[in-house]
Amino acid sequence: MNTFISSTRFQSIRQFIQKPELSSAILVIGTRGIEIFLRLVSTIILTRLLSPSVFGEILIVTTISSAIVLFSEVGLRGSIINNNRGNSDSNYVNTIWTLYITQHIAIAAALIGASFFSEKIYPAFDNLSFYLQISAVIALVSGFNSTKLFQLEKKLDMTIPCLFVVGKRFLGLIFAILLCYSWPSASSILFADLIATVFFVALSHRIGSGTKNRIHIDRVSFKEVFNYGKWILPTTGVTWITREGNKLTLTFILTTTTLGFFSVASNVGLIFCGIAQNLSDKWLFPVYTKYRESKNIDLIAIKIRSMILIGSSIGIALLCAGSNIIVDLVYEEEYAAVGPILATIAAGSVGLIVANCYLPIFKAHANSRALFKVRIVQSILLASAMLLGYLSFGTSGLILGVSYSQLLFGIFAAFSTRHYFTKKLFLLDSIIITIPFGLWLLFLFDELKKVF
Repeated sequence: MNTFISSTRFQSIRQFIQKPELSSAILVIGTRGIEIFLRLVSTIILTRLLSPSVFGEILIVTTISSAIVLFSEVGLRGSIINNNRGNSDSNYVNTIWTLYITQHIAIAAALIGASFFSEKIYPAFDNLSFYLQISAVIALVSGFNSTKLFQLEKKLDMTIPCLFVVGKRFLGLIFAILLCYSWPSASSILFADLIATVFFVALSHRIGSGTKNRIHIDRVSFKEVFNYGKWILPTTGVTWITREGNKLTLTFILTTTTLGFFSVASNVGLIFCGIAQNLSDKWLFPVYTKYRESKNIDLIAIKIRSMILIGSSIGIALLCAGSNIIVDLVYEEEYAAVGPILATIAAGSVGLIVANCYLPIFKAHANSRALFKVRIVQSILLASAMLLGYLSFGTSGLILGVSYSQLLFGIFAAFSTRHYFTKKLFLLDSIIITIPFGLWLLFLFDELKKVF
């Protein structure tokens, strides 16, 4: 009998994944599903109100903003989830809140600084400095979010955090539509985000349970946070390179309109990757932390991965096969070029989904140094594939190279976590999932070449 599906092992898994874990997973998946739906509605409506070039402008702003955010990440949220003091120790929690505010002040200052140089780097974008200044205000306000949300995530009590995510997305969408209708520009989308951010930051402090925040620095707590996060800063910096580096490169190669096509394609093509990333960060990390000393971690992990990988693979296959049909049905005729780009991005995202199923085990064991090394390998794979693809086939080859580097990284990510699992055979799911999409990319490339 197949030991994986035997009733004995299934019951063993159920003993560890009890109702709080299952319900929190359903909430995270459901929340991400609603987010995706709202994003699609937003894209459909806004493509009728805005020109493709506006989406190109937004892509540049979000790329620069995410770079500054990730290069300042020191694992403050993770410090609450990973440390038992994060439950109720006010000195520890408020030290983190104070550092969180300081971090976001630094992010806002960096965005203001970037705004003075942005139009020299991107002379074709007249209002880019103004957009970055709005983003700086958003970042500053975000720094005052209550740590009560992090404490709820630590307990796998995801109801309120998920409601906040959906509520902020919905409120932002409503204001974006209203503002873009009378003021069709990228600034309308950013102002809508600012309005939603202010409202939900204020609301986060009204949550009943959790530590009430105040400005405080405790030396012992600071040292613990530093020890946990000292490798996270360089790790997230490299993560930005791997996640956004291809977009930054394309901003110098593509026209504003074509960059807008790429932005729209990414929004749809990375849907399932976004779900996996959300599950990885909001659910897998706390679950792996809770059961990191369990002898049944292999069984827990394979059950989780099977659920995520099978579901996402089917969804991505349908997305790749029907990309042109989806674009024809949903978007205006001027967005027809989005289809082949969408399919290529979606196929490559399978590798990132695989990686998201494995890598939280490093954070659960507070091994951010190992995670940093893995991200370095990912950046090397990405840079090499992009360069080889661009030299061989131009812009279409660059985009194809990004997708292949992601598939290879998925396999490497599984290999890198082998020390935490005793049943190495279970790691083969990374190869089983990625190879078919690697072959499919060869057929998708013919269509992609017609766009560029």
